[in-house]
Amino acid sequence: MPYMSAIFDILETGLLGKINFLLMYIVELSMKHTALPMSVQKQTKEAADDAYAMVLNALKTGQPVIVELSCDKQEGKKLSVLVSELAAVQVYEKSGGASSSGKAAGFFAMANE
Repeated sequence: MPYMSAIFDILETGLLGKINFLLMYIVELSMKHTALPMSVQKQTKEAADDAYAMVLNALKTGQPVIVELSCDKQEGKKLSVLVSELAAVQVYEKSGGASSSGKAAGFFAMANE
């Protein structure tokens, strides 16, 4: 198993922290009158929770009028949304592919059943 050797090399050299695609947190926004959600990825749970709390507070209060989020995975990806057009927000962990059930996480996962 040559890939096991590569994994041990990564662990020994401390490069694991530099590999940001292994574990990301998705902040997903569901829009009114739109079936497809918009999302950004955050590297830490704290950053994802902060973004979630900011959007949730905006939904509750209506302020600010526009919510702006940036993506940690895709440099330069930014998302600006009118709060009045938001229907829901969720945060979930994404670790290298499909979930253990083989289904994508999200508001519309039931549509595939």
